[in-house]
Amino acid sequence: MKKIITGVVLLGIAGAAASPFLIGSQIESVTQEQAELTNQQLQQSLNSNPYLTDGSFTVESYEKSYAKSTAKSLLRLETILPGENGEPLVLEIPVTSEITHGPYLGESGFGLARVISRPDIAVMDVPEFIKADTFTVEDIISFSGQMNETITVAPITYDDGAGVFELGGITAEIVTSLDNRLSFKGDIAVADIKTSVTGKGSDGAFHLKPFTITMQGKGDSATTSGDYQFESGAISGESDKGMTLAIEQLSAKGTYKAAENINLSLGEQEIVLTNVEINDPATFPDPVMVPEFKVKTLIDEGDQETLNIKANYSATLSPGLMTAFQSPVNVKTVEIDFGMTSLPTAALQAYME
Repeated sequence: MKKIITGVVLLGIAGAAASPFLIGSQIESVTQEQAELTNQQLQQSLNSNPYLTDGSFTVESYEKSYAKSTAKSLLRLETILPGENGEPLVLEIPVTSEITHGPYLGESGFGLARVISRPDIAVMDVPEFIKADTFTVEDIISFSGQMNETITVAPITYDDGAGVFELGGITAEIVTSLDNRLSFKGDIAVADIKTSVTGKGSDGAFHLKPFTITMQGKGDSATTSGDYQFESGAISGESDKGMTLAIEQLSAKGTYKAAENINLSLGEQEIVLTNVEINDPATFPDPVMVPEFKVKTLIDEGDQETLNIKANYSATLSPGLMTAFQSPVNVKTVEIDFGMTSLPTAALQAYME
């Protein structure tokens, strides 16, 4: 009996000791699968972006050890923008991911592994204000496949001699899954943003105060379809000359799906600004208010391989706005419709290519 118990204990110890390496093998497979999924989604989105002509995301190396591994990947984007030599600009962004596989237990939580990814700034030609820790993505992967992701943009200060831009930082906390990144929930916190302009005739300085954004989406990675919703908290700012800006809420929602006859996303989109107020005593005698400003767009497929594109712009205005623009008429609401129907998908595809 003692031998059996001893054998069971030894097997348990061996299993516990081997688990980081075995989990490391799982994470290596997950890394390759996620790279392939990212590359597929990148390829699907290329033709819907007029500035990109090609792109890829590949894992170039994966060094696995007992409890930690390092993956090196490359994001490559070919654009239509002119480069320094007049040729189209090609962006190559190397990314290094440091992977701790365990089971992992740390301040960020418990899971199958912890992955910290950063662009490899040392081999890139970037401005001096971009540091090695400016952009960081941390993923905690659970045993069930859930992924808790934290995206961090560290504080940035940029001074070009004519003005200064300061960003206090951005943090995004997102909960999603390995098998379907298009379904997610998350929160974004944006710290102070400050700008200042020097020189004669400058507009001085402006300070946008911290604000938050909540977001969620439900989608299907296999079909690249779904819906999303974003809502901000109150947004406010002020200049050093007494002008103030306040927005009660900025919201966006929409649906998307892949078109059948063209590499383009279809769906409805809506962006709404609620209760925008500008106070600038030096320019306007009364506060300028826009209770609501809304933009709605729709792209859908028509008959015989065609597309229909519609847009609607609407706003509810205030008397103060009419006074500011010295309008002889008190306009209360404005609405503009725009549309194009039966656009041949073949012609649009040729234009995008």
